[in-house]
Amino acid sequence: MNTSAFKFGAGLWILGGARDRFAVYRDLPSFSDQLKMACQVPGLRGVELQYPRHFANQSPESIGTLCREMGLEVIAVQPDIFRDPQFRQGALSAPDPSTRQQAVDICLGAADAARRVGAPCLAIWPGQEGFDYTFQVDHVALWERSLTTLTAIADGAPDLQIALEYKLKEPRQKSLFGTAAQTLMAIQEIGRANLGVLLDFGHSLMAKESPAQTAALLLRCGKLFHVHLNDCYRETDDDLMVGAAHVFETVELLHYLARLGYQGWLSLDTVAFREDPVAAARASARALERLSGLAGRIRPERLAEIQAQHDPALAVEFMTEMLR
Repeated sequence: MNTSAFKFGAGLWILGGARDRFAVYRDLPSFSDQLKMACQVPGLRGVELQYPRHFANQSPESIGTLCREMGLEVIAVQPDIFRDPQFRQGALSAPDPSTRQQAVDICLGAADAARRVGAPCLAIWPGQEGFDYTFQVDHVALWERSLTTLTAIADGAPDLQIALEYKLKEPRQKSLFGTAAQTLMAIQEIGRANLGVLLDFGHSLMAKESPAQTAALLLRCGKLFHVHLNDCYRETDDDLMVGAAHVFETVELLHYLARLGYQGWLSLDTVAFREDPVAAARASARALERLSGLAGRIRPERLAEIQAQHDPALAVEFMTEMLR
């Protein structure tokens, strides 16, 4: 199983500022300083940028040139349709048509920036789509508005892969795109070839999914466009370093990505609050290298024998043998 072909990147935001509702832990470095920090992470070849945040002071062409000079590709652009208060009741699904149009405009602006910077993917996190209270929204209308808006975005950027990132909750208590199944249902209903799923390891755990199973099903449908790596304790979006809590689940995901020929990027989406962000990214990079090595050493014929029997004891023995 060839895991050495994995392409390793990171969201540039993991090297940014850090704060929660209690304290500010680190101020936001400059854009160029964040790129320099990314270059200190072994094996990191690509970065994801946010629009318009990272494009505010220079042209996409100059950003692309700067990244390439540093040995980095821009692998995706994420439109910011979740931070502005105008989207507090939704962006894709907002009840106000002008707010939905503003979300479309931001996404298509991000698509234009992606083209000009050389990124193949528009990574959309619809964080504000959903609800918090029973009877708060019309579920039928909310779904229809979101799909209409997503269709406009997909049709406006047919040359790019558009990866929709699902998450069970936060900031909304109930996200409209909370699971892989809900997200895939929307994508299949829309029926656009350039619209797919962004699988975030921690989000999948939050949704009580098996990330490996989810990846296998999405690849079966040809709809796994992008992967975020991190870890969590399943209840909240902790964005821990890779392998911090779920080592074997990470190895299993890497095994299926390699086995089924995933061609996209593995991109870090972690948060370093009290720790140094470069040290944290390096730790994740080393963990990914080692866990990919474990996945690459799996003998397919031996695993097939075990899985043919559906025997939990044999599965546990197989896992613990990896630790030798």
